[in-house]
Parts: sequence; structure tokens; C-alpha cells
Amino acid sequence: MLHGYPDCKDKIEPIIAAIRFAKGLSGDQSEAAALALIHDAVYTHWELRHGGLDEKCHPRSKLARGLSADRLIIDWPIPRYFLAKQLFELPRVDLRVPLVQRLLCELAGFIFITKEEQKKLYRAGLATKLPPEWDGLDKYVRYSQCSIVVGEPVTYD
Repeated sequence: MLHGYPDCKDKIEPIIAAIRFAKGLSGDQSEAAALALIHDAVYTHWELRHGGLDEKCHPRSKLARGLSADRLIIDWPIPRYFLAKQLFELPRVDLRVPLVQRLLCELAGFIFITKEEQKKLYRAGLATKLPPEWDGLDKYVRYSQCSIVVGEPVTYD
């Protein structure tokens, strides 16, 4: 049986309003300001919607499990500006709750990693961008390319 996404219209509408407002900005640095506005709206209205920054509400790398919050870093599997740019480039006709919610469910969200794992991402040049060969499906590709284990390993018989 197929299940739809939960009704999150109240969380999506402020993000759509931010996207519309961002599309209306103009000036020398309008794209940077527009993307910042969008990713802040996504963070506030979508990523913090359940549990805020509570570590129990967000995935962690294997090494980050059991560590105190002061030893952890928040990281976005899909870099924030990439997602903001995807939302910003949607035609106005596509700024509807179901489409935006699907994109957010697939691409938004953050995880906790260790400071050492963040250094690995920087050394690999993947701290703020996706690898050029990204298939558009595996949102954790940056971590696997740096030998960072996210989630529990699963084996099948």
C-alpha cells in the first residue's frame, strides 16, 4: 500500500512564502541573499519541526553516537545552498505544497557528525558541495566517499 506524506501544510507554506519573496529580490547580491533566506526558512520551519536540535531526533554518524553535543557538528547531507538553489529555481507554477514537501522530504535535513569527520569532508573538498558524479538519489554520498558511516550497517540474508 502506498502512503502519502503527512500533512505538513502549515510548515511548508512559510517556506513557499520565503521562496516567493526571494524571487522578488534584486540587486548585486540578490542570489546569495535569496538563497540564505530560503535555507533559513527551511531550517526554521522544516528541519526543526520535530525536536529542534535534540540529538535523538536527527541521524548521527556511527562515530557521533554516544558523544556529548559539544563534541558534535551539525552537517547537511545535501548542502544547504544546493537545496535552496533547487527551490529557488522552481517555476512559480510549481510552488505548491505537495511538490515542495516532496523535495524537502527527499533533500532537507541535517545529521550530527564528529569534528574529525567534518575535517575529512573538508580535505575531500566535499564540505559544502556534492561530488560531480552524484546520481541525485543517494543523499549520503558525501559521507560514503569519505568513509563516514551514517546509520547502522544493514545486512540481508
